[in-house]
Amino acid sequence: MTIYMDKYEVKGSELENQVKETLEEIFEGSSCEVLKGPKIRGCSGSMWRPDFAIIEKSNNGFAAIIECKGVGLPKSWQYHAQMCEAYIELNDLRLGPQSPSAKYYLIVNRPQEVADRRASKINYKTMFNCINVKLYYWTELDKEDWQSFNDEFFQMR
Repeated sequence: MTIYMDKYEVKGSELENQVKETLEEIFEGSSCEVLKGPKIRGCSGSMWRPDFAIIEKSNNGFAAIIECKGVGLPKSWQYHAQMCEAYIELNDLRLGPQSPSAKYYLIVNRPQEVADRRASKINYKTMFNCINVKLYYWTELDKEDWQSFNDEFFQMR
């Protein structure tokens, strides 16, 4: 599958649609189901709605929790704010009682740029790796990254 998106023109729903299509293709005919926007309780007691959850049909357990962020044109704090929001949500879910063995993913339409100001000084891949969240930049996935992305999810089938 080839994905083409202009990294600045993408809106969150377009990114989510492409991710959903890809996940459904990967999990078609498998023992897992792709759920869009399920309500999941985090460690804080807050209810979150990650963009997707992969459910193992045999035991109704979460195999993966996936959040998508479609950040538009570089603006002062927009990128940093979106990444902070994702960090809080995914870490709260990761520490919560509902999904102790799930894998966690953040898919962002583009990497940060110098114009994103504060964000350009932060290594988000390292930051999310510290809480066991795998970060993918959707428009930057090269052949090797696509293989890694597909392998991650094919292992759950």
